[in-house]
Amino acid sequence: MSRERRGSGNPADASTGGREAAEARSEVPASEASGKRRDERSESRHAPGPEPGEGFLAAAVLWQVAAEPRTRGFATKSGAPTGANVHAAANRSGAVTSHVEQGPDAGREFAAADETTVDPATGTRVHRLTDFDATTTHLYFTNDGWYDGGRCLLVESDRGGAHNLYGVHLDSGRIRQLTDLPPLDAGYTHFARNAAVDRAGENAYFWYGERLLSLDLDTLALDVLYESPEGFTFRGAHNTVTADDQAVLTTVREPTDADSAAERWRAEPVTRVVAVRTDGSGARVVHEEATELSHSNASPTRPDLATYAQEGPWDETDQRIWGLDLETGETWSIRPEEPGEMLGHEFWLAGGETVGYHGRYADGQPFVGTVRYDDTDRLEHPIPRAVFDHDGPRGHFAAHDRDLVVSDGTPDDRFLFCWRRDGAKYAGPRRLARHGVTSFADGRTHVHPRFSPDGERVLFCSDRSGTAQVYLADVPAFESLPAVET
Repeated sequence: MSRERRGSGNPADASTGGREAAEARSEVPASEASGKRRDERSESRHAPGPEPGEGFLAAAVLWQVAAEPRTRGFATKSGAPTGANVHAAANRSGAVTSHVEQGPDAGREFAAADETTVDPATGTRVHRLTDFDATTTHLYFTNDGWYDGGRCLLVESDRGGAHNLYGVHLDSGRIRQLTDLPPLDAGYTHFARNAAVDRAGENAYFWYGERLLSLDLDTLALDVLYESPEGFTFRGAHNTVTADDQAVLTTVREPTDADSAAERWRAEPVTRVVAVRTDGSGARVVHEEATELSHSNASPTRPDLATYAQEGPWDETDQRIWGLDLETGETWSIRPEEPGEMLGHEFWLAGGETVGYHGRYADGQPFVGTVRYDDTDRLEHPIPRAVFDHDGPRGHFAAHDRDLVVSDGTPDDRFLFCWRRDGAKYAGPRRLARHGVTSFADGRTHVHPRFSPDGERVLFCSDRSGTAQVYLADVPAFESLPAVET
């Protein structure tokens, strides 16, 4: 299904304060754009975008800040109370932003509850990092949650009935509560999907209600960087931080009354890919079009490069994985899909120029692939159906580099599997460790494997203990792992 793209040559004002100026610059009103289609999508996606830095506004224009702290905090545009006090403050850059007051539990520490076991089927050492009597997960698999020089890991938990962020000290096993924010309404369930850590490992960024917050991982100071504009919501967004730590890349879209992701895609909500300055000095729209976009993902090494995904049923969207030049606004298909193919769950390899993904060819054969961001140096390998859930959005692949890839198995074979590169193909699979997830239907208990920054461990989530917890599996020599008959 082809979708209309609203070109980003005249970037819309990303703020609430500059909404009238943005509407004046728009060639097509959002309400009209969301109901139109045209077949020239491929050509229009390459339209030139904004000049570098164009569209950034002063923070004084961006923020409409309460003059005094409110006893009940502020309310989002949907009416969902955040319950957190907010007041004006100047950040390190001198920009005036909103400071959010934390509750009294921010900063409290919990005794180590980690445990190391040996997988009886593979001999792999597996470290359980958390043991809360609550659902606890690591960040979405495309986001690196390590910080403090790799000594700590950011996780999310609904311990105490509210979703908050916690830091696990990997050596001592102790856990520190990093946020103490009251629960939101049912429309804002959790923020592990949209939390992101900067490359320096000093700050985390996440949506809380309709406001994008920055969290100092040392002092635990919370500041508001951005607020979704009138007529837009962040829901479904994935945050990412550019390689130079200068901006948070995120998305906002028009709200819909759709009851499912497929219905929301068919409603064609206008979506904006927005770059928000991490110093609080402004934001700009980098790309905008009349379809649901999400999974914004910045290259870990190239400040000018990012990917995003066209959301919707994988077998109906025309092209899911798109590249985005953050300086020019140009977009292109990272790996063009042939008729009948489907692919997704894209991620950057550590080098920052190669994108990994998985998919299914038109004949039904599942595969895993990597390709350079300009669709060169493509490497794809067929995956046996018996070891990968290729029919749904539940299965995921991850890789640190092209030498080793890991997947999360199937509901019938609940293991982490790995493959090692052998020239232009992959050897394997071999069993790494049993994850034992009991429910593939709940997105919060997806395994979501991800390699550690040094490539020597695999991070994953599992509810095998009764509640979802966070685990790290060592990666031993490939030859030492048991092979799988397929």
